[in-house]
Amino acid sequence: MKKITSLLFMNFLIAQVSISDINNINNAQLDLIKDQLKTPTEVSELGTDMDIQSVAPDIVNISNSDEELVDKNETSSKDNESILSEKDVLLKEHFGYDYFEREVSFFDNAPPGGDYILGSGDEIIISLWGEHNLQKNFIINKNGMIYYDSIGYISVSGKDLAEAEKIITERLSLIYSTLSDGSNSTSLRLEVGKLKSINVLFSGNVNEPGIHLIHPFSDVFLGLVQSGGVAISGSLREIELIRNNSVIYKVDLYSFFKSGISDFKNIKLIDGDTIHVPNVEKRVKIEGPFKSNKIYFEVIKNETIKQLVYYADGLKSNATSYFMVKNTTPISERIFDDYAQNTFIVQHDKMDSYKLKDGDVVAVKDIGEVQSSVEVLGRTKIRGIFPANGLSLKDVLNLAGGFNDPVYIKSINTDQIIILRKTNKSFYGEEYKVSYSESDSFELEPDDKIFVYENTKFDENGTVRIEGEVNFQGTYPLSSNMSLKDLINVAGGLTPNADLTNVSLLIESTTVDSLGVATVESAPVYNINEDYKLSKNAVVKILPKVDFIRVDGNVYNPGLIVFEEKMTMKDAIDLAGGYMPYSLKNRIFVKKANGQIQKPNILRGAGKRLSSGDTVFVPKDPNPDEFNVTAFISDFASVMANIAAIIVIVNNN
Repeated sequence: MKKITSLLFMNFLIAQVSISDINNINNAQLDLIKDQLKTPTEVSELGTDMDIQSVAPDIVNISNSDEELVDKNETSSKDNESILSEKDVLLKEHFGYDYFEREVSFFDNAPPGGDYILGSGDEIIISLWGEHNLQKNFIINKNGMIYYDSIGYISVSGKDLAEAEKIITERLSLIYSTLSDGSNSTSLRLEVGKLKSINVLFSGNVNEPGIHLIHPFSDVFLGLVQSGGVAISGSLREIELIRNNSVIYKVDLYSFFKSGISDFKNIKLIDGDTIHVPNVEKRVKIEGPFKSNKIYFEVIKNETIKQLVYYADGLKSNATSYFMVKNTTPISERIFDDYAQNTFIVQHDKMDSYKLKDGDVVAVKDIGEVQSSVEVLGRTKIRGIFPANGLSLKDVLNLAGGFNDPVYIKSINTDQIIILRKTNKSFYGEEYKVSYSESDSFELEPDDKIFVYENTKFDENGTVRIEGEVNFQGTYPLSSNMSLKDLINVAGGLTPNADLTNVSLLIESTTVDSLGVATVESAPVYNINEDYKLSKNAVVKILPKVDFIRVDGNVYNPGLIVFEEKMTMKDAIDLAGGYMPYSLKNRIFVKKANGQIQKPNILRGAGKRLSSGDTVFVPKDPNPDEFNVTAFISDFASVMANIAAIIVIVNNN
């Protein structure tokens, strides 16, 4: 894999920027980017496999958090897909079958229409009012009749509500004469109470074949929903409604799914109907920028790519104007299996000419990115990508902002705007220098890089920031020869809780790649005092006083210990329970509250004095079975020193 030296800056480029304008790139950074872009590199040598990794500590990323959120969302989505069941995956890929995945309570959720046909098991309610007032409920028996006192049996089965109401009115007028009176002194109304279920048989490629009890208002689609839906192997285009052993209707659900309109809604199921779902005869697959998120679609005789595009919700705007069709010749038409597959092109304006076959794969390519933009880097209010077509250099600079601001423009070097342009043989091999006043006549080309330099004489001192235990935290102008003490005085002095022995000083800088993504880096400075002279972009943190120290590592009881004056490293380790076996005593170190690392010298050793906020770390030997020469010499020297001390004491006595 080839490495492109001239492109390494894309990941590692470092720039120094002012704290007041963290996204701005200073002149030195612009020069570095420009030099890297201009480095001659043969186009043929440009590779895309760049295996580069960098590790940068204490980096705060200020790039677009929305992009990070998108990445996390995409990762989470992939994790969820991995746990989908096989059925869920099939439903997700095949168009139409998820329409049946609904849990709906159909009964008693809608009044019957006027064309509802009464039958055995239905409850009807007869209401009379006027000269006579009564209400009675009846269940239609197996013979299709109800029994009314003083009249006898009345047959209503097979009648709609209007027909049944007329029959009952005629019969009841024998005992309620005012029902037939022209003055209408008694009125009658027939209503449906509880509804009967109908028995419908589902056969073929359905999820739950057999007889199901179905709501009596159901059509073919609602019946399939109530019975468990169509299996993936079943056709959605040629569903058969069988009544009295004859196919009375064929249902194509695709038109219903796409428009919500279908004439099958007018054909209600009745008791004893059969719904048969045959196998899918033709199924095709789509690939590429179709608007639908489905992959597989069923097609019927004489349907073309035009209908397929309609079922797939059309093409996205970035689709090519042609289709690549991969065709498999049916077994019955093959001469040799070696020639069973073929791939060819169908132009968009000819998509109605090709009739789809079972197993076809219809693919559309992405037109790819067409470069039509330029990039602005450096001292402008807005940096990044801008359109190139139809705009002059001055137009783009004005869009980037700052050139019409009477204050901001003072910080821009308007006399020298640098434009880098790609050539056929090198990566950004051409360089142009244009002043802002002449930029109106300079025509840009797509992919140009525009470098806007800052006026180094403007605001050259910069700023510093102070945080922590001072009365007025914030950013202050960096005056000439400003010391740490001067900055503390400008910030209103220290608070009572400040610890001047624990001062952290960081020099901030920004990492910027060629895409304009910036990250803030902080480099610590140790061993400073009140007379330390501050530099541009310094960040001073005055830490608070604490009354404890921490002992970590290979001790029996690591943790916090109350600090006492004149406490030594040995005292702290003893209070933490002492050394555990295999401790590397000669490698103990102390981390100060401001981040500075200190190691005890040979003379002081464990007797080193500690300060509040310190952390003592006792490392453990990772290979305790190996002979450690350094540890042996250290321990031997310690023993000999103790013996020498004892001899001196004895001699003195």
